[in-house]
Amino acid sequence: MLRANAMKTPLLLTMAAFGLLFLADTPEAAAQQSGRARVLVVPLQTGTGVRSNFGEKVADEVRKNISDFPTMASIEEKEVKAELKRLKLNEKELGAVQWRQLAGRMNAQVVMYGTVARNGSGNAVNVAFIDAKTGDELAVPEFVVTGDGSSEVKESATTILTAFERHVEYQQALLFCQDYLQAEQYEDALRNCEKALEMNPGSVSALLLRGSIYVGMEDWDKALPDLEYVIEVNPAETSALQLVAYTHAHLGNMERATELYREYLNFNPEDVEVRLSVAYNLASAGGHAEAIALLHEGIAINDTIAELWKYLGDVALNKGTSAPEGEADGPDAPEAPESGVYDEAAVRLAVEAYERVLELKGEDVGPELLQNVVAAYLAIGDYDAALQFVDRALAMVPDNAALWSSKADVLGRQERFDEAVVSLDRVLEIDPTYLNAVLRRGLFRLRGGDTEAAKEDFRAAVASGSDPNIIAQQLLARGHRDHFRKKEYAAAIGMFMAGTEFATESGVLDQLYFFSAYGYYQQGVGIDKGNPSEQCAPARRALAQFQQVTPNLQKSGDVQRNNQGQIRESTDVYVYRQQQIIRKSC
Repeated sequence: MLRANAMKTPLLLTMAAFGLLFLADTPEAAAQQSGRARVLVVPLQTGTGVRSNFGEKVADEVRKNISDFPTMASIEEKEVKAELKRLKLNEKELGAVQWRQLAGRMNAQVVMYGTVARNGSGNAVNVAFIDAKTGDELAVPEFVVTGDGSSEVKESATTILTAFERHVEYQQALLFCQDYLQAEQYEDALRNCEKALEMNPGSVSALLLRGSIYVGMEDWDKALPDLEYVIEVNPAETSALQLVAYTHAHLGNMERATELYREYLNFNPEDVEVRLSVAYNLASAGGHAEAIALLHEGIAINDTIAELWKYLGDVALNKGTSAPEGEADGPDAPEAPESGVYDEAAVRLAVEAYERVLELKGEDVGPELLQNVVAAYLAIGDYDAALQFVDRALAMVPDNAALWSSKADVLGRQERFDEAVVSLDRVLEIDPTYLNAVLRRGLFRLRGGDTEAAKEDFRAAVASGSDPNIIAQQLLARGHRDHFRKKEYAAAIGMFMAGTEFATESGVLDQLYFFSAYGYYQQGVGIDKGNPSEQCAPARRALAQFQQVTPNLQKSGDVQRNNQGQIRESTDVYVYRQQQIIRKSC
């Protein structure tokens, strides 16, 4: 019943949040750099005792040689200075965070940022490559140069560029990890992610990707620590928030999952698509009540959004017709309710939500939703309301075959078989090929007592390609469920005997004859019990029933062989008794 159309899974949302880690963010930037990632090289900040232009000269040298990397392109110094001027910023007053923000404005993916400080007899250089989008840092191990002249400039630039090769390798591992994850090739994705983490153990991007891989593999216990670490370091990482919540939901921690989903929604409180996705994730993990609560919150913000009401109906209907957690399987599981409803209040909520969709969308409502409403009413046994609804819907869309089909179902439940037949006639007028319409019309005709017309429909269904044994199975199942169990033996026998004309498989045919025989037996017993004064006419009717038992048992093969013997013996006794009554009283 749950439907994910138009909803992104948590994994897809994560991929959307990542974007391409290694390529330019905009088509224009990508075109300018021929697919290369843009690098913002920041002049090294120099401390006391270090020549003031040393950091600028190192940056110039690095910037000039980055073009040797086929996947990288440095932003020219004049472009950086022009942007600083436009924004009225003094580069000497900017820290790492501000340079990263500037990189984002300039479509740069990587920032090189560092410092040079006097260290005894030399200068200590500390540099890191920072991912402009995620803030991930890959640090170059500190190195010391003896001075601040031209040779030390070249030495520093060479060391940085050598380390930059490692950064490129790290970024490539991340990119391959992401690509394999997107292709759901989890083992290859994991291998590349582990490679990235070997080079940068604290990488938020790599940990988020690895957590996403474990989610894709449904290894919830391994996914959780990676994702928890990501949101601890960066609480605003919405893709991680959603994945952590999703993981907790699958681990059964619904309270924590809901708490995290609420944090996630705080970033997008009015985004309907996000709320629908969250509700879908919760419901998919069994958190129907939590999903319903989140949908209600969205409706409280804006109660005119049909999609929220529609999905509220879907989740509520699923909750109402699904076995409670822990009761669906196992030898001690309780039998499903005959109505198929486990939670009537949830089904009624579904009806209310679907009714609201109908108010909001009118004739634009799809037939699937309308059928869901009718199915919900039928599930709770409110046939009058179901009929009122379907008539109201048909007033808006009078040529909808699915609705006329639903109306036939409702009328059938009310045992208004002739009217159900008329509804299916209308279905076939609109769509002569409507699935199983002829077969169902035959079943309604049979239940209404028009056996010959019913058989005509069954023959027509077979002629149009229906499997005759499926028709026979339908007659057997419906006869047993709708009539035999209710002790309506005459109606049941009518269905069973009709089925014998179509069954070709011995298993189905044998059962049809057995239950026909047993039905005749039960009818005879009932008549006999109602004839304590041993009147002639009832005895004749009872005898006529008992005389049908043995011929049908003889055609029932080995079905319930032991019971067959007992029925035969008992039938012989009853036949003798009826004969004696007739001899005496008639």
